[in-house]
Parts: sequence; C-alpha cells; structure tokens
Amino acid sequence: MNFSDSHYPSRSFWHLFFFVLILFLLLQQGQRLFLFSEALKIEVPEQEILIKTAITGFRADVIVSTLAAGFAAMLAWGYLMLRFGWGNAKIALRTPNRFTDVFRTFSWLVGSALMLILMVDMGYYHYAHTHLDFVFFEFIEDLLFPREQAGTVTENTAAPNQALQQTGAELQEITKWSWIVGGFFGVEILITLGWWVTFRTVIAPLFTWWHTHSPSMAKYFLVFCLTGGLMGFNWYGPWGIQRANITNSVYYMLAQNPLWHAGEVGIGSVFYRLSGATSGIVSTMPLEEAVEVSQRILGTPDQFTFAQYPLLKNTRPHEQGLQFTKPVNVLLIFVEGLDRRYLGQSINVNEPNDMRKTFFNKKPTPPENETSTPSSSTHIQLTPFLDRLGRESIYFDRFFSNGDMTARALFSTLCSYYPRRGWAVMRARYTHEFLCFPEVLRQAGYWTEMVVGQNRDRNYDHIALFLARNGIHQFLDENSFPADAQKLGLGLTDESLFHFVYERVKELRKESRPYFLSTLTVGTHHPYQFPMAHPDLEILQKHPDQYVPALRYLDFALEGFFEKMQQEDLFKDTIVLVLGDHGRHEGIGGSDPAARGSHFLVPFYLWIDPSLESEMPTRAKTISHIASQVDIGPTILAMNNLTPPVAPFFGQDLSCAFHTECLAGNIAYLSGAHDDSIGIVNEDFMWLYRFKIKTFFRTRLDGQYPEQDQTFSEFGPEFSNKNSLYYKIRQQIFGLYVSSNVALEEGQIWSKAVFGKNLTTGQVSSK
Repeated sequence: MNFSDSHYPSRSFWHLFFFVLILFLLLQQGQRLFLFSEALKIEVPEQEILIKTAITGFRADVIVSTLAAGFAAMLAWGYLMLRFGWGNAKIALRTPNRFTDVFRTFSWLVGSALMLILMVDMGYYHYAHTHLDFVFFEFIEDLLFPREQAGTVTENTAAPNQALQQTGAELQEITKWSWIVGGFFGVEILITLGWWVTFRTVIAPLFTWWHTHSPSMAKYFLVFCLTGGLMGFNWYGPWGIQRANITNSVYYMLAQNPLWHAGEVGIGSVFYRLSGATSGIVSTMPLEEAVEVSQRILGTPDQFTFAQYPLLKNTRPHEQGLQFTKPVNVLLIFVEGLDRRYLGQSINVNEPNDMRKTFFNKKPTPPENETSTPSSSTHIQLTPFLDRLGRESIYFDRFFSNGDMTARALFSTLCSYYPRRGWAVMRARYTHEFLCFPEVLRQAGYWTEMVVGQNRDRNYDHIALFLARNGIHQFLDENSFPADAQKLGLGLTDESLFHFVYERVKELRKESRPYFLSTLTVGTHHPYQFPMAHPDLEILQKHPDQYVPALRYLDFALEGFFEKMQQEDLFKDTIVLVLGDHGRHEGIGGSDPAARGSHFLVPFYLWIDPSLESEMPTRAKTISHIASQVDIGPTILAMNNLTPPVAPFFGQDLSCAFHTECLAGNIAYLSGAHDDSIGIVNEDFMWLYRFKIKTFFRTRLDGQYPEQDQTFSEFGPEFSNKNSLYYKIRQQIFGLYVSSNVALEEGQIWSKAVFGKNLTTGQVSSK
C-alpha cells in the first residue's frame, strides 16, 4: 500500500503508523480468538465471564500493540541517527517518505517477531494451558546451553532436564500439531487481508480528509489514542489487566497478554542469571552439603531419588494419621496479622493504657471468670470466641508462620514450600512450576475457590495469577461482592467478608462434589479501622493500640459467622482451619530478638464438625509440638487419602498427633522480609539469622520473658565447634535456605509433565 504524500510527509507516516498499530492489535486478537477453542475444552464459562475476558484481553492487546508500533518507530529513528548522525538525521526525517520507508521496514521486522511469539505461545497454550512461562524459557536455555550429565546435583552440574526431553518428544509428533499451526496462520492471514482492504477502501480516505480539513483535531485525537493505548484505557495501565474481575481462573489466564506475560518471565530470568544470585546463595553453604542437611530434616535419604529434583520425595503416609472414609469439605480461613500472644487476654476498662504495645515486657495475668460484657465486669475479654474455639478444636499452641508477609504465608500454606528470600514467590516466580495442594484436590474432583475482600492484585503481588496456575477454579475479590457490602479501611469489613463466604458455602453445598474454600480477612491489618458493631468496640475505640479493638471486632465477626453456619448445618462433613497469615506487622516485644520473632507467632485451629466426630479419636486437643504452615497441605490431603505418591512438600501430616506423640523433634523454617532474615524453630527456641549484620538471635517460642533472649555474632566462638548445638542450628538454617532457594530458582522443584499424571491415588466425585 502506498502511503506517500510529498506535501504532507507526516501525514503519510501517521497513516502507516495507524495501520501498523491496528494490524498488531488484530493479530493478537486473532490469536486470542484461536485460543478460545482450547479454553472451551477445559471449561465452558458463563456469558459474563466470556465478555469480561474479551474486554480485558482487548485492553491488554491494545497496550502491547501501541508499545510494539512505538518500538518500530524508535528503531527507525535510531537507524537514521546511526546512519546520518544527529544533524543530518533531522534533515532526513523531513525528507518525504524517508522516515516512512524506514519505519515500514522495521514494522515488518517487529511484526514478524510478534507473529513468531504468538505462534509459539499458541502452541504452548495448547500443550500446557498457559502462556509462555518459566518452563518454556528453561527449555530454550537447555536447548541452547545443554546441562552436563550428572548423577547427583551439585552447585556446578545438573541432571538432564526431563521437561526438555518431554517437550522434545511432543515436538516430534508433527501430525499432532501441524494442523493447529496451519489453522492459526490461516486465521491470521485472513485477518491481515481483511484489515488491509478495509483500511485502503474506507479508513485511509477518511483519515486523509480529516487530516486535511481539521489537522489540529486529528493530532489531538491521535495523542489521545496513543495515551489511552499505552494505558489500556485504565488508570493502572498494564497492571490493570491483572486486577481485572475475571473470577474463572482459566479465562483470567487467557485474558493476559502473551507478549507481556512472556516479557515479565523472560526479562526476570535473564536478570536473575546476570545477577549471579544463585552463586550468592551457595556462597552461604555449598549446595551439595545443603541438600544433604535438608534431606535429613525433611525425610530420610532413601526418599529422595530424583537427581534433578533434589528435594522431591517419595511420600510415606503416617500409619497413625487420620483418614476419613469419604471426602470432606475444607474451609481455610486466614486471619490477617493474628498474633497468638493476644489470645486469652483481657482489657481492664478502668486502665486506658492496659495492654498497650509494651505489655509484652512481662506476661500479664488475666483475671479469673472474666466475661465480654462491660456492664458485668471491669474487664473485656479480647478474643472470647477464639478462646472457646481453641477448647473445641485441635489447637496447636506452638504453631508458626513460615513467612512474615501475606503472599509468603499463602504460598507456604497452599504449596507446602518455604518462602524465597527477596520478593515473594507469588510475585516474582508465579510462572514457575509448583505442586500446590488445591491442584491435587482439583484433580481429585473438588471445586476449589478463594475469596478476598480486596482487589486480587492490590499490591501487584500476582496472587490471582499464581493461584490460577496452581489449582484454584475461581478467585473472587471485592468486585464480586454486592454493591451494598460494607467497606472500611483496606477493603470489605470482616462481617461483610464472612457473610459473602456464608453465601458461597450455601451455593457450593448445592453441588454434589466436595469443595475447598479459602478466604483472607483484612480487619486486623493496619490502619485498623472497624465499625462499631459491638458495645466493647465503643469502649475500646480510643485504646492507644488500635490493633486491640480491631482484633475484638474480628473475633465478634467470626463468632457470628460460625453461629450462623452451625444453625443452618452448613458445616456438615466439613473441617474448618483458622490460622494467622503472619503475626503483627509491627515488630513488638520486650527485646530485639522477641520483636523480630513476633512476626511468626500465629495460632492454628483445626475444627471438626460433629458430623465427622465418629471418625475422630478426639475433636478437641491442645498440641504443643512445633508445626508450621507447610504442614497444612499434607494434613488436608492425608485426611482425605489424597497424598500424592511423589510430592515436593516440605510439611508433614499433623493428624498423627491427634492421638500420638509423632511430632516430637519437628522444626519450622522461617523467612522474614521485614528484617531480611531466615531461621528455624525447634522445641526449645526460635533462632533467627539476619543477613545484613550477620547476627543470630535466640528468643522464646511464646515471645515472653525477654530477659532470656540472646544475640550472637555469626563469627563468635559458639559457632566454631562443629560438635556444638550452635553449629548444628547454623547448619540447619543455612541448609534449608540454600537448598530450597536454589531448587526454586533453578526450576528443580516439580515437573507437571513428568510427575503430574499420577497426583492422587483415587478420585472423589460425591459427598
């Protein structure tokens, strides 16, 4: 098509630029349309989901199309600069058609690269039902730079990539995918020809007339379109795509732009390699030594038989563990910032400063026979419902969060793997391959769902993207709540959240299959805003520590939710797990070690509905052995007889502790972003190591008696003796840190292609 115009060279350029931009957009839309057929094979969506997916995908493609056309223009400008120099380049830019011709050439190059990526992404989506991810880039890396053959994993060698071998085998089956590629190119060619004819016969004449008769208006319109295109016509720009309210995980993933998605993964992988981060990790401890230490902690050496996946083990269900005779529903409630030191406490209403932040300097003694009614007592019981729930549940009073931020804790709980140092896994490594227990439940026939009272990507942490790849059917956020739902602070109030969960449970129970439902409260997150829903809150609203009344409100909302569910028998055949995602955001304690350790002090309640009582050795018991969030997934799967024969889980089945002392000697691994720290908890103390100052901290498990806490330099004499307890603690901390982080970064945790076909020993289809 001839865009030349000797009198108006800029006009001919904008003709071509507009043509190229829309062509890039249509090519991406054609690919998305082609992928719809594959998504429909997985799940047929509601009409509303389909419309939202189309709109969100269109916005995403507009952003990338604008960037791609702009990139072609930048390449053309750069070429003229290099060829003619700065002064002559400005003359060349004014020469009729010179810049337009150069831009046309680079548009062909960019368009060809775009088509290549779209084609590869299309094929990968048909194979893996996701856009290009870490596994694909690992395949490319191994294809270009083959790894050395090795029987064991060391810091210098690795076993041949099994995913590479699997993908290579798939590519050899030409008849399997040739028709797909042919169909894809056919669709794209038809779209290109249709746009070329439409532009030449309709758009170009109108554009020329408009540019001639109203050049200012045309210029403003183009600026508006370019600005809107770069932002995707959304305030959040490209990141608004990840915030889109598409509850179905299959179509939420489909709506993401393949080039943006691949760019995030590819650039992140390149920067990680260039930064030498793995070398920095293994400088703490040699990888081979770290793997040996970790394998002794996580199991027995004979369980780890996979050279390329050093921490992947053959599972052994505990003989004393509990197994239900039928699949049970699972309700998992994360309470934001629930610090277990506050449980069982009371507030003296006659002392305004009672239970302020410094109360942890000593252990308070609450009065006996306290009640939550101010008129009948001078004390307000802070968590009366949770205290009662602890007496009616399997309660772990020495439970710990593996991470000190929400995304880290969710990852450890759902995937039974330790948090990484640096950015959270869900944010930085969401395209890696993991085995999370919702995926096992989903493969076994469960409906899996998560509800949050905020936007799904409020902190750009990619939680929804991560869970869409790892077993969650449906993710519901603030956009799914009724318009009249009460909002306060960071999101929905806890009462509104629990009411929505109540409605979801009623809907889920209408289906024949069991369900897994998880939710996360926000009321106990700073800035601690709460409605005056209870007389206690009116008294506590001016308390100097606003976490105190916020926690009282959470307890009140949770109590109302439980009562309503029990009255309507909605907990039948259900286990309810209540735990904190982490301790308080603020490090609070009577000493520096206690304050740093307070981030990890959370409770864990496993409440069993009376309908399942006959299968339980006991419904209520306090267990005082060490446990942490990585133990939750293996416990849920084991109780439902769904433990995979091979799994990368770091946790263990806790149900054996219901009637035996099977957890003696268990430890918990900790990773803190607040202090850039790592650590472990054993039966005696919590040990933390802070990288910045190379110092170890030792504190009590309950956060009390700070005068007993201690601080040690890494280079102190305590750690020089290899036979000392301190040296053993150091080895355990560094061993778990090095092995888990290297395996994660190198993609050596799990392979769906290799191990994913036999996730469960059986299927469940009805209650």
